[in-house]
Amino acid sequence: MSKAKGKKIKNQTSIRIFIVVLIMGVIGIAGVLIQKYNADRLSDHYENEVMKIYEDQKLMDNVAGLLYRHQALVANHLRTRDEAEKDSYEYSEIICREDLKRDLTELGDRVTGGEYE
Repeated sequence: MSKAKGKKIKNQTSIRIFIVVLIMGVIGIAGVLIQKYNADRLSDHYENEVMKIYEDQKLMDNVAGLLYRHQALVANHLRTRDEAEKDSYEYSEIICREDLKRDLTELGDRVTGGEYE
């Protein structure tokens, strides 16, 4: 009877160890799934931030180009003596100034729109 009792205790211990290992496996899998969800969420947030920075950089490059163009138009307007050329430079400067105002307004809206405050 002692051997039968020892075998029964071994079987119970084996079952208990199996249940504990099974529970730990379920907890481990749940942890991995939670970490994957968090990593995906963080990755999506990072991608959105990178796209915002890219759009801002593109807008800033455009503003810088327009500023250089405006400077060149004003310098050429001052340099020339021909009235037809002056009119052409004035017209181009007006268009450039409007484009510059539009881009600066958009940039100002992005900055004061809550994204960077």
